[in-house]
Amino acid sequence: MNARKLTVLALLLLLNQQAPAQYNLHIIATVPAGSSRVMLAGSFNNFNPGDTRYLLTRIDSRHYEITLHGLPGATYTFKCNRGTGATVECNQWGMTTPGHCIELQSDTTILLQVVSWPDTYFDIAAVPDSSRYDAMMNRAGYYVEINLDSSEKYAASLYQLSLGLVPMKQARALDLQAVVNTRMGNGEKALSLLFKSIELKKTLGDSSTISFVYYNIGNIYEGLNDAAKAMDYYRLANLWILGYDGPYKSMVLVKTAGILLQWKQTDSAAWFAAQALKYDSHCVGALMMIGDIAGQQKNEKKALLYYDDAIKASEHSSPGNALFTNPAAAYTKMALTYYELQKKDSAFYNARKGFAIASQVKNPYLMVSAAAGLAAIFKKEKQYDSALFYQQLIAQKKDSLFAGEKERQIHAIVNNEKFRQQELRTQLEQFNLRLKLYGLLGLLLVFLIAAIAYRARLRARFNKQLADIEMQALRAQMNPHFIFNCLTSINRYIVMSDARTASTYLTKFAKLIRLILENSASEFISLEAEVRTLTLYLDMELLRFDHLFEYSFLYEGVSCMDNKSIPTMILQPYIENAVWHGLLHKSQKGKLWIRFIEEAGQVLRVEIEDNGIGRDKAAEFKSRDALKNRSFGMQISKSRIDIINKQHSMLSSVVIEDLFNENGTALGTKIILHLPFIATV
Repeated sequence: MNARKLTVLALLLLLNQQAPAQYNLHIIATVPAGSSRVMLAGSFNNFNPGDTRYLLTRIDSRHYEITLHGLPGATYTFKCNRGTGATVECNQWGMTTPGHCIELQSDTTILLQVVSWPDTYFDIAAVPDSSRYDAMMNRAGYYVEINLDSSEKYAASLYQLSLGLVPMKQARALDLQAVVNTRMGNGEKALSLLFKSIELKKTLGDSSTISFVYYNIGNIYEGLNDAAKAMDYYRLANLWILGYDGPYKSMVLVKTAGILLQWKQTDSAAWFAAQALKYDSHCVGALMMIGDIAGQQKNEKKALLYYDDAIKASEHSSPGNALFTNPAAAYTKMALTYYELQKKDSAFYNARKGFAIASQVKNPYLMVSAAAGLAAIFKKEKQYDSALFYQQLIAQKKDSLFAGEKERQIHAIVNNEKFRQQELRTQLEQFNLRLKLYGLLGLLLVFLIAAIAYRARLRARFNKQLADIEMQALRAQMNPHFIFNCLTSINRYIVMSDARTASTYLTKFAKLIRLILENSASEFISLEAEVRTLTLYLDMELLRFDHLFEYSFLYEGVSCMDNKSIPTMILQPYIENAVWHGLLHKSQKGKLWIRFIEEAGQVLRVEIEDNGIGRDKAAEFKSRDALKNRSFGMQISKSRIDIINKQHSMLSSVVIEDLFNENGTALGTKIILHLPFIATV
């Protein structure tokens, strides 16, 4: 067949094909009076609000129209705007409305009603206080997502307005202020507001929303990396749930499971995740968590099933936190799991799918996670150019997140300074008012001196209270750290040993717990009580490690141990450090000496010496988690010593010495503490 015949045949085929149907869409919009330059932004022009081709023609002062010609049959979504994304149509509260949707199958005319524009909605100053309160609440909630400055102004005005309304509105205003402060990075202020809200709600007898407040407190502590406190408040949120046994209870359980998984308590985390699914079978977070646990247990097939269920469940999830309801993370996890199973095509498909979804919703956290998954796979496949591309994208997004976080922190600092300045101005006004009451110069001078002295006393009292609170917080961190290590020892010994020895071990632990509870409320305890507690601790460690070492308490010049008080549990982390770092990995039986030497000036020198393997060798044995846990206790003790020095004008110190023989071989470690003690009668 020659070229001419082929050309004719192709033309005949083109003529026989039906062209796709095209329709006209006629839109008539009724807009608020005084509107101008009304435009369309929709799926037919990539939602471009400034596209002049979609400028409506004015009919009269309230009506505009446009006809779109030659549109293929399809479903279209669009909104009216006034030239920018910031002027898209909104409701009577100034909040953006959903887009209009039309399935175009023929020539169609539709009538639109634009209620208001964001910058022209009605003035709420003229309405009653209760209605104004509702309007301001809606506006503040709306601006939380797009403009924190505006949201903060509305929230502050809302609280002042609520003081003249019913107390429950005041509690809601406190909750809103807390949300705004949380978004601005001012977690401490948000916590203060939420605790105030809880007290007010308890006074009013309103327990229906207290669970939500506790949940928000838990989120703040989790954001502050205080998992222990976050867990406490998630448990309170679960305890106060009244009538919300659906998705909300599931969300609280997932948060609890997440912290347990962070603490390596896999079985407990899996149980809470399973409980969450009972209350909400479409709980994406629970499904993802069970998938993660299965992956950690090398059960890749089970992990893939749960990730797939999470993707399906995301289609049924109500709008919320994209990190929990968006399927991008699930696709990324599926990709990495498929790669472990050597199914590279599926791995690349799911990784790209996850990244596409994350990019579509423009969530930087999801994009970083998805890009990291792709980068990891490309790197393993030695496609370094592609891996480098996604690594650069990750760096850009992290820089953007860091800049945003810094901006929020600066904003919080500025607002705190404004608040402080306002308080200072208020105090100054009150001070000036008091001064005006005195007419005589002599009385004025006396009053001024008294006021200055009073302020100095308040400042000193405040500083002391602050130091006391810091010390209480550090002791509260110390005791769980100490008890957790003991519980770990007990658990392992019960599993591996006979019942009689386990009973002896538990008896010692009970005594130890009783001593800790008796001493935890005191900042200082007697040296005798401290030694008694340390003896119990070391006896338990000996039982656990089958008498791998021996210890001795030595005293030089120390008399009347019961009338010398030192900080509570200040020595335990250093002794634990000597056991775990120095003696645990020693091939022969180790020795530990704890020497108490009384020096001049009511100073107690404490030497904790071991003949272990030394710090350099110990570093080779430490796992990352072990290093973190052990250094945490010593860090707390060091911080406590610093506070005690400031609070009591003492000169405590800690010095760590490495011991070597003449050949340079490590002989152990000596920790020297100088602790000024308090003599008691």
